[in-house]
Amino acid sequence: MIVVEGNHEKNKLFSLLFDCFPELHIDKDDVWIYGTNIYQLYNDIVKEYGDDWIETDIDLPFVVSKKKYPNALRYKSDFINIFLVFDYERQDPNFSEEKILQMQSYFKDATDVGQLYINYPMVESYQELTDSLDEFLSKKWQYPMKPGKYYKKQVKNTIMQEDVELPNRFDEILFERFHMTDQMLRTQCVRKLLSLNNVDTLFGDITSILVDNLDITCKDTAIGQFYDLISRRQYVKQGITYWQYMRQMFQTIIKMHMRKAIGIQLHNMHLNSEYEIEIGGIELDTILSLQNEASQKVMDPFIWILNTCIFIIPEYNGRLLK
Repeated sequence: MIVVEGNHEKNKLFSLLFDCFPELHIDKDDVWIYGTNIYQLYNDIVKEYGDDWIETDIDLPFVVSKKKYPNALRYKSDFINIFLVFDYERQDPNFSEEKILQMQSYFKDATDVGQLYINYPMVESYQELTDSLDEFLSKKWQYPMKPGKYYKKQVKNTIMQEDVELPNRFDEILFERFHMTDQMLRTQCVRKLLSLNNVDTLFGDITSILVDNLDITCKDTAIGQFYDLISRRQYVKQGITYWQYMRQMFQTIIKMHMRKAIGIQLHNMHLNSEYEIEIGGIELDTILSLQNEASQKVMDPFIWILNTCIFIIPEYNGRLLK
């Protein structure tokens, strides 16, 4: 069970991660959209268990299902692992250092009460892909009191965002421009198109996928458009599929964020490149405390840009990063 704030986490990030890392054996239906932030979840827990909830054995699936699906209650005994994915949200009127620290210190066991991953400043931080590791390690969000839309604007049109959006873009083109209304058929076509990896046979392969599924009057236009879109992609030039390419991208990004997490924790962003980074050495509550400290400064408040929810991959199996 993965509890997330909104659609982006479920329908873009985790949907893509599950496709790129099928070894996880997690279904998209196992991702539950909570629909609000961590501070509201805190209030819902207090409502159910009282102010001394931190001394109680919390059943998170029960709390979430009672709020979102009251006619189909679930319990933590129904799940092997429980993950929570939420944004830092310091600008929220309900922000409380005490509350968020309680949440991070309590939810630290995926096999029992659940493991909380907080993203700084928000989940889109995984799209921060820079030309060098040093550039990424130094990246900060200087205005944490501004609404999230300002950060989303910062990461808009990055290379990673464009790559992440590709499956949705293909789906939208087939639906909106070429009127392929059957969702299952569109999904099949998109997956086949994203699995193409041979530039020499690309035009014929696209034709084979689309010829039987589109109206004769728009077939040639569609083939030409998808050929133009796919032939320019880096993964095809490398002779690999979109899914293989994105797996490699995520492996790189996860390692970068793990290294930054350790750097924050040790107050040292210039660790020797030979320094061994292990997921078990990352202390999420320590990182949160340091982020709180940096973001409450009177002069030049900031937080380190960091995504922790992608650590689900190495937490499951560190070999998936190799």
